[in-house]
Amino acid sequence: KNNPFSSIRRKLGKEKYAQLIANTEFMEIKNALDVVRDTVLTCDVFQSDAFKIGNQQYSEIDSKTEKKRSKNQKLAWIYQACERYALDIVISKLPHNYDMLLPVHDCIYVKQSLSSNVCHDLKFEIREIFPLLDFEQELVFPIHAAADHQMFSGAISAEDAQHMRRMMEEEVAARGYVSKFSSQELPMSATLDYRNESNEAYEQRRRLESLLSLEKHKIDKKNGYYGNNDSYSHYPTSDADNAGD
Repeated sequence: KNNPFSSIRRKLGKEKYAQLIANTEFMEIKNALDVVRDTVLTCDVFQSDAFKIGNQQYSEIDSKTEKKRSKNQKLAWIYQACERYALDIVISKLPHNYDMLLPVHDCIYVKQSLSSNVCHDLKFEIREIFPLLDFEQELVFPIHAAADHQMFSGAISAEDAQHMRRMMEEEVAARGYVSKFSSQELPMSATLDYRNESNEAYEQRRRLESLLSLEKHKIDKKNGYYGNNDSYSHYPTSDADNAGD
Protein backbone atom coordinates (compact mmCIF):
# COMPACT_ATOMS: atom_id res chain seq x y z
CA LYS A 1 0.00 0.00 0.00
CA ASN A 2 2.90 2.36 0.83
CA ASN A 3 5.14 0.83 -1.83
CA PRO A 4 5.47 2.95 -4.98
CA PHE A 5 7.20 0.05 -6.76
CA SER A 6 3.88 -1.54 -7.76
CA SER A 7 2.95 1.40 -10.02
CA ILE A 8 6.53 1.65 -11.31
CA ARG A 9 6.52 -2.05 -12.14
CA ARG A 10 3.33 -1.72 -14.16
CA LYS A 11 4.68 1.23 -16.17
CA LEU A 12 8.17 -0.13 -16.86
CA GLY A 13 7.52 -3.82 -17.26
CA LYS A 14 9.35 -6.71 -15.60
CA GLU A 15 12.73 -6.37 -17.38
CA LYS A 16 13.22 -2.59 -17.01
CA TYR A 17 11.91 -2.76 -13.46
CA ALA A 18 14.56 -5.33 -12.54
CA GLN A 19 17.28 -3.09 -14.02
CA LEU A 20 16.03 -0.13 -12.01
CA ILE A 21 15.97 -2.04 -8.73
CA ALA A 22 19.51 -3.30 -9.39
CA ASN A 23 20.75 0.28 -9.80
CA THR A 24 22.66 1.17 -6.62
CA GLU A 25 22.22 4.93 -6.96
CA PHE A 26 18.45 4.61 -7.37
CA MET A 27 18.15 2.44 -4.26
CA GLU A 28 20.27 4.85 -2.22
CA ILE A 29 17.97 7.70 -3.22
CA LYS A 30 14.90 5.61 -2.45
CA ASN A 31 16.23 4.62 0.97
CA ALA A 32 17.13 8.24 1.77
CA LEU A 33 13.60 9.35 0.87
CA ASP A 34 12.19 6.61 3.09
CA VAL A 35 14.23 7.99 5.99
CA VAL A 36 12.89 11.49 5.32
CA ARG A 37 9.32 10.20 5.21
CA ASP A 38 9.65 8.17 8.42
CA THR A 39 11.37 11.05 10.23
CA VAL A 40 8.59 13.50 9.34
CA LEU A 41 5.70 11.14 10.09
CA THR A 42 7.07 10.00 13.47
CA CYS A 43 7.70 13.49 14.84
CA ASP A 44 5.40 14.74 17.61
CA VAL A 45 3.44 17.07 15.32
CA PHE A 46 2.50 14.57 12.61
CA GLN A 47 2.56 11.27 14.51
CA SER A 48 -1.21 11.28 14.93
CA ASP A 49 -3.82 12.31 12.38
CA ALA A 50 -5.16 15.20 14.50
CA PHE A 51 -3.08 18.11 13.25
CA LYS A 52 -3.61 21.32 11.35
CA ILE A 53 -1.33 23.30 9.00
CA GLY A 54 -2.37 26.90 8.53
CA ASN A 55 -6.12 26.80 7.96
CA GLN A 56 -6.13 23.21 6.67
CA GLN A 57 -7.16 20.33 8.89
CA TYR A 58 -5.67 16.94 8.02
CA SER A 59 -7.97 13.97 7.48
CA GLU A 60 -6.76 10.42 7.14
CA ILE A 61 -9.55 9.86 4.59
CA ASP A 62 -8.91 11.36 1.16
CA SER A 63 -12.05 13.30 0.18
CA LYS A 64 -11.46 12.55 -3.52
CA THR A 65 -11.05 8.77 -3.26
CA GLU A 66 -12.85 8.29 0.08
CA LYS A 67 -10.02 5.93 1.03
CA LYS A 68 -7.51 6.10 3.87
CA ARG A 69 -4.29 7.89 2.90
CA SER A 70 -1.07 5.89 2.78
CA LYS A 71 2.14 7.10 4.45
CA ASN A 72 3.37 8.55 1.18
CA GLN A 73 0.04 10.28 0.57
CA LYS A 74 0.10 11.71 4.08
CA LEU A 75 3.61 13.09 3.50
CA ALA A 76 2.48 14.58 0.18
CA TRP A 77 -0.45 16.28 1.94
CA ILE A 78 1.88 17.75 4.58
CA TYR A 79 4.24 19.08 1.94
CA GLN A 80 1.45 20.65 -0.12
CA ALA A 81 -0.22 22.14 2.97
CA CYS A 82 3.07 23.73 4.09
CA GLU A 83 3.58 25.07 0.56
CA ARG A 84 0.08 26.55 0.63
CA TYR A 85 0.69 28.03 4.09
CA ALA A 86 3.90 29.74 2.93
CA LEU A 87 2.12 31.09 -0.14
CA ASP A 88 -0.71 32.46 2.02
CA ILE A 89 1.89 34.30 4.11
CA VAL A 90 3.29 35.98 0.98
CA ILE A 91 -0.19 36.91 -0.26
CA SER A 92 -1.26 38.36 3.09
CA LYS A 93 1.98 40.31 3.61
CA LEU A 94 2.40 41.57 0.04
CA PRO A 95 2.10 45.39 0.05
CA HIS A 96 -1.11 46.73 -1.46
CA ASN A 97 0.75 48.84 -4.02
CA TYR A 98 1.84 45.66 -5.84
CA ASP A 99 -0.57 44.10 -8.33
CA MET A 100 -0.88 40.34 -7.93
CA LEU A 101 -1.72 38.85 -11.32
CA LEU A 102 -1.97 35.14 -10.62
CA PRO A 103 -1.30 32.84 -7.64
CA VAL A 104 -0.34 29.25 -8.50
CA HIS A 105 0.65 26.32 -6.32
CA ASP A 106 4.28 27.33 -5.73
CA CYS A 107 4.59 31.00 -6.72
CA ILE A 108 2.78 34.27 -7.32
CA TYR A 109 2.94 36.35 -10.49
CA VAL A 110 3.22 40.05 -9.67
CA LYS A 111 3.12 42.90 -12.17
CA GLN A 112 5.83 45.04 -10.56
CA SER A 113 9.29 43.99 -9.51
CA LEU A 114 9.53 43.71 -5.72
CA SER A 115 11.99 46.02 -4.01
CA SER A 116 14.80 44.45 -1.98
CA ASN A 117 13.21 45.68 1.26
CA VAL A 118 9.91 43.97 0.44
CA CYS A 119 11.74 40.73 -0.46
CA HIS A 120 13.59 40.82 2.86
CA ASP A 121 10.35 41.45 4.75
CA LEU A 122 8.63 38.53 3.05
CA LYS A 123 11.61 36.25 3.73
CA PHE A 124 11.50 37.29 7.38
CA GLU A 125 7.78 36.55 7.66
CA ILE A 126 8.12 33.14 5.98
CA ARG A 127 11.12 32.09 8.07
CA GLU A 128 9.29 32.87 11.28
CA ILE A 129 7.30 29.72 10.41
CA PHE A 130 9.65 27.86 8.01
CA PRO A 131 13.27 28.70 9.02
CA LEU A 132 14.86 26.94 6.04
CA LEU A 133 12.47 28.08 3.31
CA ASP A 134 13.81 30.60 0.79
CA PHE A 135 11.94 33.24 -1.18
CA GLU A 136 13.14 34.62 -4.50
CA GLN A 137 11.81 36.58 -7.47
CA GLU A 138 12.75 36.35 -11.11
CA LEU A 139 11.75 38.19 -14.25
CA VAL A 140 9.40 36.35 -16.60
CA PHE A 141 8.18 37.29 -20.06
CA PRO A 142 4.63 36.81 -21.41
CA ILE A 143 4.32 34.36 -24.29
CA HIS A 144 3.44 37.13 -26.74
CA ALA A 145 6.67 39.00 -25.82
CA ALA A 146 8.95 35.97 -25.73
CA ALA A 147 9.81 36.16 -29.44
CA ASP A 148 10.97 39.78 -29.14
CA HIS A 149 12.95 38.91 -26.05
CA GLN A 150 14.75 36.09 -27.87
CA MET A 151 16.00 38.60 -30.47
CA PHE A 152 18.18 40.22 -27.81
CA SER A 153 18.74 37.47 -25.26
CA GLY A 154 21.65 35.93 -27.19
CA ALA A 155 23.65 39.14 -27.25
CA ILE A 156 22.80 39.85 -23.61
CA SER A 157 23.90 36.36 -22.54
CA ALA A 158 27.14 36.70 -24.49
CA GLU A 159 27.90 40.05 -22.84
CA ASP A 160 27.06 38.58 -19.40
CA ALA A 161 29.45 35.68 -20.03
CA GLN A 162 32.23 38.05 -21.12
CA HIS A 163 31.61 40.23 -18.07
CA MET A 164 31.85 37.23 -15.73
CA ARG A 165 35.06 36.11 -17.42
CA ARG A 166 36.58 39.58 -17.02
CA MET A 167 35.60 39.60 -13.34
CA MET A 168 37.30 36.24 -12.79
CA GLU A 169 40.44 37.44 -14.55
CA GLU A 170 40.51 40.59 -12.41
CA GLU A 171 40.04 38.54 -9.23
CA VAL A 172 42.98 36.30 -10.15
CA ALA A 173 45.14 39.30 -11.03
CA ALA A 174 44.25 41.05 -7.75
CA ARG A 175 45.02 38.06 -5.54
CA GLY A 176 47.41 39.08 -2.77
CA TYR A 177 47.18 42.81 -3.64
CA VAL A 178 47.67 45.14 -0.65
CA SER A 179 46.35 48.68 -0.93
CA LYS A 180 48.78 51.48 -0.05
CA PHE A 181 45.99 52.99 2.06
CA SER A 182 45.66 49.93 4.31
CA SER A 183 47.85 49.11 7.30
CA GLN A 184 50.84 47.07 6.19
CA GLU A 185 50.91 45.36 9.58
CA LEU A 186 47.57 43.65 8.93
CA PRO A 187 47.70 40.41 6.92
CA MET A 188 45.66 40.70 3.74
CA SER A 189 43.83 37.52 2.72
CA ALA A 190 43.85 36.41 -0.91
CA THR A 191 40.77 37.02 -3.04
CA LEU A 192 38.36 34.11 -2.70
CA ASP A 193 38.10 31.91 -5.77
CA TYR A 194 34.73 30.14 -6.12
CA ARG A 195 35.32 28.62 -9.55
CA ASN A 196 35.97 25.13 -8.16
CA GLU A 197 33.40 25.39 -5.40
CA SER A 198 31.41 22.22 -4.82
CA ASN A 199 27.61 22.24 -4.91
CA GLU A 200 27.52 21.54 -1.17
CA ALA A 201 29.89 24.40 -0.39
CA TYR A 202 27.93 26.75 -2.66
CA GLU A 203 24.62 25.94 -0.98
CA GLN A 204 26.18 26.37 2.47
CA ARG A 205 27.72 29.75 1.52
CA ARG A 206 24.47 30.91 -0.13
CA ARG A 207 22.41 29.94 2.93
CA LEU A 208 24.85 31.71 5.28
CA GLU A 209 24.84 34.88 3.17
CA SER A 210 21.04 34.84 3.10
CA LEU A 211 20.79 34.40 6.88
CA LEU A 212 23.29 37.21 7.48
CA SER A 213 21.37 39.47 5.11
CA LEU A 214 18.09 38.73 6.88
CA GLU A 215 19.67 39.34 10.28
CA LYS A 216 21.02 42.72 9.13
CA HIS A 217 17.60 43.59 7.71
CA LYS A 218 15.98 42.60 11.01
CA ILE A 219 18.37 44.86 12.97
CA ASP A 220 17.83 47.75 10.54
CA LYS A 221 14.07 47.45 10.97
CA LYS A 222 14.42 47.35 14.75
CA ASN A 223 16.55 50.50 14.68
CA GLY A 224 13.99 52.29 12.51
CA TYR A 225 16.25 52.44 9.47
CA TYR A 226 13.27 52.14 7.09
CA GLY A 227 11.10 54.65 8.88
CA ASN A 228 7.57 53.82 10.01
CA ASN A 229 7.21 50.08 9.70
CA ASP A 230 3.45 49.94 10.28
CA SER A 231 2.81 50.17 6.55
CA TYR A 232 4.55 48.91 3.45
CA SER A 233 3.30 51.78 1.33
CA HIS A 234 6.57 53.73 1.68
CA TYR A 235 8.54 51.13 -0.26
CA PRO A 236 9.47 52.25 -3.77
CA THR A 237 8.31 50.19 -6.71
CA SER A 238 9.97 49.46 -10.01
CA ASP A 239 8.56 50.18 -13.46
CA ALA A 240 9.61 46.72 -14.65
CA ASP A 241 6.56 44.78 -15.82
CA ASN A 242 5.72 41.11 -15.54
CA ALA A 243 7.95 40.13 -12.65
CA GLY A 244 6.99 36.90 -10.92
CA ASP A 245 8.24 35.54 -7.68
